[in-house]
Amino acid sequence: MRQRMFVWMIAMLGAVPSIAGASGLLYRPASTGQWVGIYQGGDTRAVGFFAGQKFKSPAGSIKAPVASLPAFTCGAPPVSVAAFSAEFNVAGPPSTGIFLYDGVSDTIVDAVIEGAVTPAGGTYGKFKSGYPNPAIAINPGACVLHVFFRGQIGPPGPTNTALFDATFALPGFVPFPVALIAQESTTGAPPPFPGASTFGDFSDKLRLAATFDGAAIDLAFRGKVIGGGVPTSSDTGVFVFSIPGTFATAVMEGSVTCAPTWPGAGAVYDDFGDSMEIAIGAPAGPYVLHRAKSKGGPSATETALQFSPPLSCAFISLVASAGALVPDGAVGGTYTAFAGSTPLAMSSTGAAWLGKVSGGSTPKALFSAGGGFGAASHIVRQASGDSALGSGLVSITGTVAPAVNTLGKTVFRASVAGMANGLFAYSGGPAEVVSFAGSNPQIDDAGNMTARFP
Repeated sequence: MRQRMFVWMIAMLGAVPSIAGASGLLYRPASTGQWVGIYQGGDTRAVGFFAGQKFKSPAGSIKAPVASLPAFTCGAPPVSVAAFSAEFNVAGPPSTGIFLYDGVSDTIVDAVIEGAVTPAGGTYGKFKSGYPNPAIAINPGACVLHVFFRGQIGPPGPTNTALFDATFALPGFVPFPVALIAQESTTGAPPPFPGASTFGDFSDKLRLAATFDGAAIDLAFRGKVIGGGVPTSSDTGVFVFSIPGTFATAVMEGSVTCAPTWPGAGAVYDDFGDSMEIAIGAPAGPYVLHRAKSKGGPSATETALQFSPPLSCAFISLVASAGALVPDGAVGGTYTAFAGSTPLAMSSTGAAWLGKVSGGSTPKALFSAGGGFGAASHIVRQASGDSALGSGLVSITGTVAPAVNTLGKTVFRASVAGMANGLFAYSGGPAEVVSFAGSNPQIDDAGNMTARFP
């Protein structure tokens, strides 16, 4: 067992105590509704590669995606696991790694350690505590956990970034060899990119998202493409990798915008930024939720959020677009531009995103499209009383960071007038308080949560 320097128990309306100003990751099992510590800065790792070393406080951008299985799915008790990167207070290297938290046994498991040999040769470089965060998904039929991550391969060179898949048999987290998914300047890009092109650098700002689509595990990511005569006007895209090893392009920069009526005739997709938020779900096979920008159309309507299935332009659909009417009458007005960093989330049954509004009852709102991805309605509006706290006016922060599970529950960060920032949960009624502290919440299909505190 690892040494625990802290255990934080938070009642529904309680406050989070601070220990010497340290920050940490916490886990909240749905069965108890109480937060317990995964680790905080200053905790000592009791076992594993960094046994006896102290954790550093996690970066403010850290997320610990969490996934679960019900009891006996893999012939075992319930499975609940979170993945995260962490850094230790040692001179190093190595000083970093990617770790698993077993919510059932309350233990941390080493997954990938800086300095270990990669399947592409060389060794793993430093893993930042924060972006790029890992993504996880479980294949319940195979009883395998997939942990996807961006890694840097040392020594430095022209092919020194890649995407990897660390897999573990469930139960017990028995590791399989790490698989190489895509390597900079080496792995070919999928059509419609030319056959001689390859993926370029995988940025340390990269966001990853993963899901199980009922038949396969799918990973969504933004990618840059180089070589093969690819022009700079068409060198980025949104991609889906599906186990056991197929790539597909969801949308490509420079191609004609697919979604009907947006943003007008003659428009093509503009660059897909390396720090854009991305989400994936599987309502009918894998669909990627992402922000898109056009060029060649009206500037007032050049940004949008859309669902994009791989290689299926005809089935791309808009979630929301700048200049379009907000369908929720309680909000009204029209959507304004969607920034590249627009917060968004998706599961197989719903989506959530932050939208800014002009001419409505509020300047911005957190929206939801659930129950078959119908018309959007608000979860919470800026300076409104949309929470279960009654008259307390809600303020939406830039780090609202929504997460959605397949049961239709959305968790997010906001604040209430006269109170601290905190975490809220929405299931169709007024948003309920989870805790008056925390950021970057994640939630699995069993309702278990992780977040960074304080």
